[in-house]
Amino acid sequence: MSGGGRPPGRTVEAAGLSLAIAATRWHPEVTDCLVQRAVAAAEACGVARPLVVRVPGAVELPVGAAGAAGSAGSGGAGGAGATRAAEPLGIKRLSS
Repeated sequence: MSGGGRPPGRTVEAAGLSLAIAATRWHPEVTDCLVQRAVAAAEACGVARPLVVRVPGAVELPVGAAGAAGSAGSGGAGGAGATRAAEPLGIKRLSS
């Protein structure tokens, strides 16, 4: 993996926006790095404090993402219901 052909790094102005990042807890050697880079990219774009939620695995990602979207203040449809549904699945909120 030389990195050749990847798009150039650039930022956009996102100050004042809410962002939620959902990731699995499976394979932390990979997912922890992905989350760290996603948070760094968000902060470079002006997102003050992205919300990070971790779910057990890939099957739970849609529920975790929907719940996180509601928690991040996006007003997404079904966010509150998804948050309640996510609690029994062991979805944990890491930051706010």
